[in-house]
Amino acid sequence: MATRPLAFGLRFRHQGRSVEVRADARAPGRYVVERSGRRTKSERREHASLGEALTDFARIWRGRLH
Repeated sequence: MATRPLAFGLRFRHQGRSVEVRADARAPGRYVVERSGRRTKSERREHASLGEALTDFARIWRGRLH
């Protein structure tokens, strides 16, 4: 089993919007979800587990469709 489940992170971009998930460099074992867009201020959310971060990522990414 890997000791670092998300070693590199992920980033999705679509029409000027982006959502990124990565390990928090300041706190080992925590994850950060960042959302940014052309006209919106960047938003950063911290999560205690990878599962929570991916759930938040999916909610944000689906929300761009509405």
